[in-house]
Amino acid sequence: MLTANRRGHPDMTAGEIRLPAYGTDPGTAKAAERQAREARQDAERYARRGNMTMHAISLQAAKVLEAAAATHRIPAPKARG
Repeated sequence: MLTANRRGHPDMTAGEIRLPAYGTDPGTAKAAERQAREARQDAERYARRGNMTMHAISLQAAKVLEAAAATHRIPAPKARG
């Protein structure tokens, strides 16, 4: 069961692994890219420590965040031919 602290954020000790959204607009590509990078770093740390469960969870989180960042990017203009 997840609990929330006074500010309404999930209690990280209750098993919630979502990364907090920093900055003024948490829905930006920049925020998603930063969170994906942090998740990959977490995955590397867990792998070095031998915690393969958290390694896999962090890798999955990084993949989801990278996909979110990709949806925020503006597509490149197509070349006219």
